[in-house]
Amino acid sequence: MMKPIILLVEDNAPLRSAILDFLTREQFSVIEADCAAKAAELYRKHHPQFVLLDIMLPDGDGYDLIPSMRAHHDAYIIMLSSLNGIQSKKISYEKGADDYICKPFDMWELKLKIQAAAKRLSVSQGICRVGDISLRLSTGELTCGENSIFLPPTQSSLLKALIDAFHQETTLTVEAVSEGVLSTAVHSRRQLNTMITRLRKSLSECGSRALHIESVYGKGYYLVVLDGRKG
Repeated sequence: MMKPIILLVEDNAPLRSAILDFLTREQFSVIEADCAAKAAELYRKHHPQFVLLDIMLPDGDGYDLIPSMRAHHDAYIIMLSSLNGIQSKKISYEKGADDYICKPFDMWELKLKIQAAAKRLSVSQGICRVGDISLRLSTGELTCGENSIFLPPTQSSLLKALIDAFHQETTLTVEAVSEGVLSTAVHSRRQLNTMITRLRKSLSECGSRALHIESVYGKGYYLVVLDGRKG
C-alpha cells in the first residue's frame, strides 16, 4: 500500500532531523524544507497528503503558507509550534490548518495524529465508484476519466461517507459527522461547511461534471449524480 507523502517544514535542524528520522523509521515517506520558499516549491511539486508546518520560519511564517497551499492542493496541515497561546491556535485554524501541536511534543503523539487522520485510507484498498468518478481508498486517488488527483485524508473520508450515504439513499447528517464517521474531529457546522467547500473544489479540479454535493438546510449533505447512475 502506498504511504502518504508528508512535507515537514521546520527550520530547527536538530528537531527537523529528529522528526524525519522518527517518521522514516515508522515507514512514512517524508520530504523536508527549512524555509517557506522551499516548502512552497516542494508542496507544488510533490502534492503531499500531510504537512507538518512550523509557524516561525526564517523567510516568513507558517500562517501565510496555509492559504497558498489550500489554493494549490488541499493537504492535511498540522501546525508544529512553541507558541501555545490561544491566539496562535485561532489564527492557524482560521487560516485553514487542520490540527495544532505545541512544542515540545512526544513523537508518538505526532504519529498517532497522522494515523488517526489517515485511518480511513489505511483500512481498505478498495475503490469506490459513483457517477463519473472513482476513489481509491488506500491512497486517496480521485479519478475522473483520464484525470486524477490525490485527496488528503479528510476529503477522502468525507467523500467516502457521502458515497456510502448515496448508495444507502440517505443524507450524511451533521450529527453522523460529529459522531466520528470521518478521520478527523469536526467541532462545528462551520468547519464541516469548509470541508464540503474544499471537496467540491477538488471534484471540479478533477473534471467531474456528473457529481454534485447538495445541502439540506439544518440537516446535512447528499450526493446528486446527474445521469442517475449509482456507480
